[in-house]
Amino acid sequence: MVHWTVHEQDRSEAGAAGLSRSTKRISIPAGKEVCLTFSAKGYGTLVPSDPADPSKPLCLRLQSGEVKSLDVQLEPEAKNVSATR
Repeated sequence: MVHWTVHEQDRSEAGAAGLSRSTKRISIPAGKEVCLTFSAKGYGTLVPSDPADPSKPLCLRLQSGEVKSLDVQLEPEAKNVSATR
């Protein structure tokens, strides 16, 4: 899943889209700062950080018709190992 959020002074906007082997594109609002979060069942959630300020999330501002490619790699979640007696 790709979750996106837009924070503006007077309101917030959010959405989500699922990706698969056949669906590899999503649409996000044009001309606005959009922050992305990536997740998948069995994997940890990824919130990319801004290379200029790693304490902030990476946000994109794309214009109408602009295309950006992202290569995202999620890490598998750690499995809970319980001891049995």
